Amino acid sequence: RNLGMHAWGGYAEYVTAEASRTAIVPDGLDFPTATVVSRHTPTAFTLLRDKAKLQAGEWVLVMGAAGGLGSAGVQVAKYLGAKAIAAAGSDERVKVGLDLGADAGVNYRAKDLTIEAMRITEGRGVNVVFENIGDPELFPKALASMARRGRLVTAGGHAGGIVPLDINRLYQNHLTIIGATG
Repeated sequence: RNLGMHAWGGYAEYVTAEASRTAIVPDGLDFPTATVVSRHTPTAFTLLRDKAKLQAGEWVLVMGAAGGLGSAGVQVAKYLGAKAIAAAGSDERVKVGLDLGADAGVNYRAKDLTIEAMRITEGRGVNVVFENIGDPELFPKALASMARRGRLVTAGGHAGGIVPLDINRLYQNHLTIIGATG
């Protein structure tokens, strides 16, 4: 079975893989960086471009904007012409998202995520939430920051993944939640 295609095993010491599924790491690029780029960038494209159908000019709230998937999300959102809000748990981590091109940032441990997202979008809310944290306190705030017909895409639950969901907000605002592995 192919690792990453049909079987888990990211912590394995040795694996076999089809040559067509491998890539040579270019000189000057360290293995950890190459791994993050080759794993998280395609996932970010799948979630934002293919699943959320992110359009140029739309607002996207990128949760965990300094992490591997979050930082890829900021860059993909900007590549697609969207306006990105980098959300992270410290000012230093927000700065990482801003340095990657985000238009605005929110430290969700210091300020209310929903209030800040609404302020940044001038009360309209974000069109897309790029979520990979699954934090029971942050998820409802991200959901509440969504504009009518907003889409939330997720490929992770680093904070546990069990979150409260306001079903009334979901159906009244015609929101969509999409999970995909990338």
